[in-house]
Amino acid sequence: MFYIQDSKKNWVISKLQCVEAWETTKGKGIIVAVLDAGINQKHEMFKQDVMAGHSYVIPQGTNTDALHQHGQSVASCVRAVAPEATILPVRVSDASNSASAMNIAQGINYAVNNGAHVITISYYNIAGVKEVKAACEYAASKGIIVVMATGNSGKEISLDTAENVIIVSGSTILDTIWGKSNYGSCVDLTAPCERVGLAAITPNQYGTGSGTSYAAPTVAGVIALIKSANLTLSTAEVREILLSSCNKLLGVPTNKQGAGRVNALSAVNRAKSGNIDSPPTFEATPQQSIIERILAAFKR
Repeated sequence: MFYIQDSKKNWVISKLQCVEAWETTKGKGIIVAVLDAGINQKHEMFKQDVMAGHSYVIPQGTNTDALHQHGQSVASCVRAVAPEATILPVRVSDASNSASAMNIAQGINYAVNNGAHVITISYYNIAGVKEVKAACEYAASKGIIVVMATGNSGKEISLDTAENVIIVSGSTILDTIWGKSNYGSCVDLTAPCERVGLAAITPNQYGTGSGTSYAAPTVAGVIALIKSANLTLSTAEVREILLSSCNKLLGVPTNKQGAGRVNALSAVNRAKSGNIDSPPTFEATPQQSIIERILAAFKR
């Protein structure tokens, strides 16, 4: 077990009940494409279960080494939640962490054509761009889910997305919405994004960070667990399980949390049982929130 997969060191693991979910599956056999700034495979978290990928920024080709910490961080969120999923690195952003819509569109197409089961993208406000939307629709035609982050401006947004795109806002350890998370009717669900455990670009080092960039790959990791738990599920069924197994956050508007905060254990249990149509019964209770506030105060 790597550092950020330890529930005592990374609150995301305990909040999503990942350890319990791992008793069923750790995501083996599922390919998660990470469209970002590349990864450093010398880091212990990425020495195995990483495919040869592609770069759409200079140097182009098969070199997908990390050009920016952002890519390493995003990939580590996937691996933290789905330890045995395979990562397909697709480098679409440069050393300044800037990614063009064209590079992202090409990256989506590459991921689709190279076996990805789910794609995660942590760049703001690109879901509705013509080229990106067309690429997402191509992914949809192949049954592939694309997960995207809302962004970190703390404002309301509106996105015209393809049907297979899942938009994720960011939440806190207290099951509230992170103050800088964008929101809107396009939000499908929320996931942890504040002070989450991350792998550093330096080999075998770790740290923490905040941003919806980390919420999206966390959800992608949960999707990998769902799919691995039941390979017969359709894309629509995976989406239904993901959303209907969320924990509804009390007092939080729907346009900020969507279906609620993702829950790995609940999702995996429903996937394993094949119980797709039952209504959600999970809720973050006031008692839980009070206890977590006390614990969070001691951790500061």
